[in-house]
Amino acid sequence: MKTLNLALLCLVVTLLTGSCSMVKDSKTAEPAVEKFHQQFNAGDFAQIYADCGDQMKGVATEKQLTDLLDAVHRKLGTYQSSNEVSWHVDMGPLTNMVTLVYDTQFSEGKGTEQFVISVKGEVAKVEGYNINSTDLIVK
Repeated sequence: MKTLNLALLCLVVTLLTGSCSMVKDSKTAEPAVEKFHQQFNAGDFAQIYADCGDQMKGVATEKQLTDLLDAVHRKLGTYQSSNEVSWHVDMGPLTNMVTLVYDTQFSEGKGTEQFVISVKGEVAKVEGYNINSTDLIVK
């Protein structure tokens, strides 16, 4: 009986510790999104690329990302505000991946943004960016 209680206690502690880490990683990732939006509003797309992680740089060149962000900026305008829709954390051995989804209002339209952020300790880097926006397509 004592073995069962100890095993149950260990399981509860493990679940609580993992849950706390997931929330912490989510909170660590959010400033990377804020910085992205500040740089986006300033039109500093090259710096956004420079600040991205290796996964982003492995799938998009600087020109590809800056062209995309320039088009979003031209058509939707500046970032105004966003509401978090969801977040998810994939725990890895060295780096955790946080996916943050926002309903975002721009000065000239709206869209749903998805950011994939790598979190290693206190360092968060954008590894993926996706925007779904009818306004972006029809303008």
